[in-house]
Amino acid sequence: APARLAVERLSTGDIRISWFRRARGDVDVWATGEGPFDEPTESYEIGIRGAQGALLRQIQISTSSLIYSVAQQLEDGASGTMTVEASQISSNVGAGRAAKVAFNG
Repeated sequence: APARLAVERLSTGDIRISWFRRARGDVDVWATGEGPFDEPTESYEIGIRGAQGALLRQIQISTSSLIYSVAQQLEDGASGTMTVEASQISSNVGAGRAAKVAFNG
């Protein structure tokens, strides 16, 4: 699962979601930040769930952060407590275990 998943509401009302990628190989670089990239492509699946657990939005992205805009939140009916899930997608094994964090939007 991605490490250090963080969710932050910005002054604009947008929500920034960010994380550190993790290498699947035998590496341990917690003190220095992100590990070496050991996949041919960088890919993540982000899920945003509402208070009752319903999936509000699912996004595939190739960077280690994204902005969940106010417009997207309104379109999804997102309010109150949400859960953000982030999985790294491997070309060899598919989506890995999801990192999860609850956020009171």
